Amino acid sequence: MESHGSLESHISAWGLSNSITVQMTLRAAIELNVFNIIAKSGRGAHLTSKEIVSQISTTNPNLAVENLERILRLLSVHSLLTTSQISDPNDQTRQETGYGLTKETLCLVPNEDGVSFVPLVMWGSEMHYIKSLYMLKYTVLEPESSPFYKAHGEGLYEYMSKKPDVSQCL
Repeated sequence: MESHGSLESHISAWGLSNSITVQMTLRAAIELNVFNIIAKSGRGAHLTSKEIVSQISTTNPNLAVENLERILRLLSVHSLLTTSQISDPNDQTRQETGYGLTKETLCLVPNEDGVSFVPLVMWGSEMHYIKSLYMLKYTVLEPESSPFYKAHGEGLYEYMSKKPDVSQCL
């Protein structure tokens, strides 16, 4: 039997504790249009954070590059982006990391019919949905209750009928 103190156990627990971070980082990348920017560069393209930021409206491009690099690195560590080394055009001795789409993130780029999985990802990271997940324990403590009802005081459909902006996600 494996001990609780093994490195594998700690790494696994660390991954579990960061799953919301990955979800929200994925949401940020969608909102920044990162996947579409990479996709527009062609099949198999890899872009640096600087190349991506050049296509995003920002108040401070230099700092934005650093912050986007962190987002892209986290997504690549979780196999949501591929990486490659690209020579800096201004200094051939310097390498930069380029980021490309994976099979999973290709699903976040609209297909020829304009369909993607973005609405599903966005729904799963909306605050009203996450708030209901905080109430999941009540399905055991009060089995007749619904986590969504517990969080919002009304059922999902009733809630969504009053919030058209929320129902647009789906």
